[in-house]
Amino acid sequence: MPLRLVVGAQYRDSALSVYIKIAALAMREENCRAKVTTIATYLGLSVSEVERALTQLTTAGSDGIAEVITRRHTSRDGEGESAERWVRPAEPDELFVWLPARAATSLPPRQLRLYAVIAYAQVRRMPLSLAELRAVVRHQYGDSAGEPLGERQVMRLLDDLEGTGWVTIHRRQGPRGRHAYEAHQRPLHPVLDDTDTAPAQPPAPAARAAATPDIHDGSAPRTADGSPATEEDRTTDRPLTSEGCGGSAVGEMRVVARPVTAKSAATRRGRPVRTAGRASSSPQGCGRSSSPYATNSSASARTCCDGSGRRSAASSPQASAPSASPHG
Repeated sequence: MPLRLVVGAQYRDSALSVYIKIAALAMREENCRAKVTTIATYLGLSVSEVERALTQLTTAGSDGIAEVITRRHTSRDGEGESAERWVRPAEPDELFVWLPARAATSLPPRQLRLYAVIAYAQVRRMPLSLAELRAVVRHQYGDSAGEPLGERQVMRLLDDLEGTGWVTIHRRQGPRGRHAYEAHQRPLHPVLDDTDTAPAQPPAPAARAAATPDIHDGSAPRTADGSPATEEDRTTDRPLTSEGCGGSAVGEMRVVARPVTAKSAATRRGRPVRTAGRASSSPQGCGRSSSPYATNSSASARTCCDGSGRRSAASSPQASAPSASPHG
């Protein structure tokens, strides 16, 4: 396969699969006489995708080179036969890469493109970086058509390609700590393609798919790389306040929980409390019961509010019980 077809941004990913299949079928004496529907069945692609790929391969580019030559066969009565197709001969000084025809039928078009780049770099003994692989695979549709894929997307594609057995990734074993990629002429484990027969035993049931499918179009980093945050942002925390003043929120007062004793509970109900030698009742100066959070119930002065809303000091009406002389 010409290298210009692998790295050229004007060719779709499916163009590589169609080119390899036509080149393999064109080795016959009558060249490739397969119909478009037959080629699509071989490759597992839609008929429209194969037609778009054939349009790019048979159309001469800016350099005037067409990768696939087509000859129509139509009889006089209007009934035609399938077209005859073959690939152009390579130039003596043209860069190319050898790829097995089986890879076109067992690999998706995008993975096939990555496999072709790895196979070419392996023969040339060229170390590959992730940025160089990103420059080869591009978006096919939408507003980002023609732009390179994201770093995470390429890494996921490489992991899937390694899972097929066509490529082995030697992690951190290349120069300067890079990954070393090794392409194989055949997969390391059996795969299904157009020449294989159906398996004798039914395959094991697949694992339950995730709720959200992964279409390899994400832009966030991998979850295995940890959280993007490196430190906490304490500016959103609630400021701490001292014990003697209220909180910073409007209308909010700081409440300090204190244990409720039998004496404070009786004081809230307005009943006198019998103690050893004296009795106390609730203060009547404010017209309401004393607060259960008072720090000293035997204080001689308490602070309350009068009718005008001003705070004044009122003496506590404590009645001292006559002390009984122990001698009568």
